[in-house]
Amino acid sequence: MIPIFGLLTALTPSSAPPKVTFARDVAPILYKNCTPCHREGEVAPFSLKTYTDAKKRSRQIAEITQKRVMPPWSAVHGYGSFRDERRLTDPEIAVLKRWADTGASEGDCRGAPPLPSFPSGWRLGKPDMIIKMPKSYAIPADGKDVYRNLVVPINLPADKWVRGMEFHPGNAKIVHHVILMTDDKGEARKLDLKDGNAEDGYPGYGGMGFTPSSSLGGYTPGDIPKFYTEGTASKLSKKTDVVFSMHYHPSGKPESDKSEIGIYFTDKAPTRRGSVVLMGVLNIDIPAGEKQHVETADYVLPCDLEVSGIMPHMHIIGRENRIHAETPDGKVIPLIWVKNWDINWQGTYRLKTPLKLVKGTKLKGVWTHDNSAENPHNPSIPPIRVTNGENSTDEMAGVILEVVLDKWEDELALWGANLGMLAKAYFAPPAHNVPLPPVKP
Repeated sequence: MIPIFGLLTALTPSSAPPKVTFARDVAPILYKNCTPCHREGEVAPFSLKTYTDAKKRSRQIAEITQKRVMPPWSAVHGYGSFRDERRLTDPEIAVLKRWADTGASEGDCRGAPPLPSFPSGWRLGKPDMIIKMPKSYAIPADGKDVYRNLVVPINLPADKWVRGMEFHPGNAKIVHHVILMTDDKGEARKLDLKDGNAEDGYPGYGGMGFTPSSSLGGYTPGDIPKFYTEGTASKLSKKTDVVFSMHYHPSGKPESDKSEIGIYFTDKAPTRRGSVVLMGVLNIDIPAGEKQHVETADYVLPCDLEVSGIMPHMHIIGRENRIHAETPDGKVIPLIWVKNWDINWQGTYRLKTPLKLVKGTKLKGVWTHDNSAENPHNPSIPPIRVTNGENSTDEMAGVILEVVLDKWEDELALWGANLGMLAKAYFAPPAHNVPLPPVKP
């Protein structure tokens, strides 16, 4: 006669998976994918450094990773190939769910991996120069978004070439994005003085009001700082002003911000030219209640170029955008597809391998907005008509491609094409219920 314990043991499958524990199974996933942002001093709202931190949020972690809300990576896997992809595998997501479902056990903490050492301060290393906003800028608790151009004079002993820039938001809760330009003609400073107190800047809605001397780059939430593409550099004149073109959004309580940028110099003059392709739609008109409003645009490249990064852009009710290229010989190249747009996590998606495209290649973009009451992100319930604009509650549909050129005349041709795109984007008839183009490939 088989003892009851032996019978139960015999009937228990020997292949039953071991119990999931924090020490052995969960910590490696969190430390690699979550803790870099979920720790003190970073953008995430809570820490995930310890077992105690993770256990009290085990159910939340399982739910948001299953929905792929976190880690914040909106680009569809396989539609384009990008560096620094923040994406959990299906087995990793299953481990986090099983851990939450089985009681979130700690396991043997002696076998847990050590907490990684994270870079403190500047991710790109110690800057050669730090440029700070002159003083804190106050943002009210509510109301419309705030656009402000803040002018910072700098004095260098000689002109310098810049090989990289890292932006540090003083208050990540309210910094929507920033564009950083230089002005060596004093035009921005005049606008600043005309508006009143120089340290308070001047209104930035609608642009900067001057022709920039050069660009240092920009910042959006979720962006990972990188040095410029090899062979390119931006000029910083010895007597120039750096203009922080800031876009703030109120958080619900009075806030202030004092951001700064780290500058990295190089002695090497550029051998190639960094530039951008601008594509999008500017006459957006989305009726109230429309669930799937589709905008489309195309752009024919006027020269050969190399794509190094892609930055899609929409606002709150944006839901999806997809960009691909069609070469003159008929080849279709997927560039990026964001299926679940989140205004809080934008940034530039940088290609693993720069993509060379030839003159005559056609870029095609599709942007979808959801202005229905079923959209949980819709700021207006009941929905209202939404048009193009710079406020977060307005809408946009665009993309910026970071590109590299080999010839000066190519940059002139490219900016001519950009201006043509902007004119078309303003004056083409608005799109209403455009059939969604098929996915390629």
